[in-house]
Amino acid sequence: SINMLKAKGKSGGGSSKSKSRGGKGASKTRTRKLQTTTHEHILAIRKALFHDDGSDRNVLKDFKPFTTFNRNGLDVTLSFGTKMAKRTLNAALDIHEANIAPVMAEAGFAYDREDARAELKEQANRFIFIHDQPKEEDGPAELIGYLQFRFTFQGEFINAQAGQSSLFVWDLQLLPTHQRKGLGKHLMSVIELIARKNKMAFVQMLVPEEADAAVDFVTDKLKGFELDEYDYAPGTPDDDFFVIYQKELAAPKPVSAAAATVTASAVTP
Repeated sequence: SINMLKAKGKSGGGSSKSKSRGGKGASKTRTRKLQTTTHEHILAIRKALFHDDGSDRNVLKDFKPFTTFNRNGLDVTLSFGTKMAKRTLNAALDIHEANIAPVMAEAGFAYDREDARAELKEQANRFIFIHDQPKEEDGPAELIGYLQFRFTFQGEFINAQAGQSSLFVWDLQLLPTHQRKGLGKHLMSVIELIARKNKMAFVQMLVPEEADAAVDFVTDKLKGFELDEYDYAPGTPDDDFFVIYQKELAAPKPVSAAAATVTASAVTP
């Protein structure tokens, strides 16, 4: 969603919109400085992304009991992926556009489907796909949503390798028919399990500030998430549309001196 706003030349720096959420106590005044990235965090990210042989790690594999959701009239399955096939990509874009375009229009931004497509195809992405169980024995499983995330650093929002390790949720989209039924909360519970298993220091989530339902979901339904108060850089891109909520987890333990020789390039294959 970042690129969609940049493409329209509408950054957050010059807007006169209020920075507060009125009544929610959230303010985007950032007063804390990001910590310097340490080798422990770099190693944790590398290990979360890849096996020792460099192949992608399926981080949902250890949580099989959580890959089904059969409550509140829903019967869906969760699966992991590092990229979207063409059919899945188009279905995901349809869901994304239906949910986000009206919010962007109300905030004065134009939706760009091709920019959204490019973001979903970025190599750093990891996905949890949500499918309805087929209604017929041999019928296709319909994509009803997806969660897009990355193992990265707190500085991900400004494309900076800075701060501590983070499982950063870039997007969570569900069909309207599958919202407000506990599925989103279930997905974020799975994300927190994955983050803790892989020794991430934070779970972060990018939220459109104008999407009241999304902000209410994070502040009312999820536990432990607070508005990010870290000072990334002056003129953070699209500051008027997005806010970051984060939950601090246990920091990774120090590694040995030998292991600490790994460099920042270790987070790429």
